[in-house]
Amino acid sequence: MPTIVQKNNRFLSRVRVAGHQGISSTFDSYHEALKWGLQMEAELKRVQPNRQRLLEVSTLKAAMLRYREVVTPTKKGHVSERNRIDLTIRYYPTLVNRKLEEIEGMHIADFRDALVGSGYAPATVKRYMEVIKAVFKTAKFEWGFRTILDPTEGIRMPSIQNARSRRLSQDEFQALLASCDEHPSYWLRPYVVLAVETAMRRGELGNLKWVDVDFDKRWARLDATKNGKRRFVPLSKKALEQLEFLKGLSFSERVFPVQIDAITGAFGTAVKRARILDFRLHDLRHEAVSRLIERGLTVFEVKEITGQLTTTIVERYTHLRRDDLLRKLD
Repeated sequence: MPTIVQKNNRFLSRVRVAGHQGISSTFDSYHEALKWGLQMEAELKRVQPNRQRLLEVSTLKAAMLRYREVVTPTKKGHVSERNRIDLTIRYYPTLVNRKLEEIEGMHIADFRDALVGSGYAPATVKRYMEVIKAVFKTAKFEWGFRTILDPTEGIRMPSIQNARSRRLSQDEFQALLASCDEHPSYWLRPYVVLAVETAMRRGELGNLKWVDVDFDKRWARLDATKNGKRRFVPLSKKALEQLEFLKGLSFSERVFPVQIDAITGAFGTAVKRARILDFRLHDLRHEAVSRLIERGLTVFEVKEITGQLTTTIVERYTHLRRDDLLRKLD
């Protein structure tokens, strides 16, 4: 039986099986921790204790599948990572069907070049490579495969120069809202308005719960942020109006009772219908932060609202503010 220990309102599940290194993971509920522990215990009992023998027959595909089931669910970005693993297995069989000990740097370089040739952005290519690196690291240090080497070590990554600065004109924004009104999903327009008013990330807004919204004090509490730190986001009058509208129709504990992928798909449909070119869901955050700067908020105030931003990003937004001041002076 797995050992379940409660720590700070979360539950740590530990699994130990003879002949295998112990594994553990943390969950929000006792039931989830127990379920995972029982599944991992059963899996370890099926795996041969002789790790070197397993290594001789194990492929990258097998390792990635195990990593997807054991490690990926414990991460905040588990959905995206799971998709990257599945796509790698499906479209790059030449790489994943090789044995772990046979994979060298040249194979990883070929994989990188194939991703670039398929049109993936440099940042996306880097994320795919990071998954491969993580699988090898986990196999080496947690699964007992001590003799394998990390084939991603020293591999050159494509230069990341894909920072976006796409802004919506006022006409485009109105066209987008009108397109949202035509969409059958009642929550789409409120989502867009809230994204622009609060500068929340896609996952932060999509996972927001009513219990975390204080209508009287006019703030929303975010616990599952990108950097892991709790954040309180002030709510403008426009944001409150949209939340009150959604509250009147709510039948869920979440503000938006759909999966985040559904929001992304609906937004893409609205953008296409509005005939707006080169605008993505994440660009709403850039639009929101830009508007905060244009309203006269300081960089420190914007960082307080939006969470940790890099110096480079902050400088880009302050440049927008300077340009706005020059237009007013002229």
